[in-house]
Amino acid sequence: MKLKKTIAPIAITAIVCLYGGFLLYLSFSLDESIFAKIFLDMAALGICFGAIHVLVERIKEIRKGETDDLGKY
Repeated sequence: MKLKKTIAPIAITAIVCLYGGFLLYLSFSLDESIFAKIFLDMAALGICFGAIHVLVERIKEIRKGETDDLGKY
């Protein structure tokens, strides 16, 4: 039952990490300065790690039984 509630956050995290992977690929294929490559790499890794962190927090909330994330606000 709880597996159905975790499918959407996992799918969205996968899409966001694919976008981050695209940024990593883009930074390696560019012939720009090293600073531009480092910026793109940091942005891509930040996006992926942030999405994974939010996914872990959301799965913890679902396991606790809190299905309505907007109930806090």
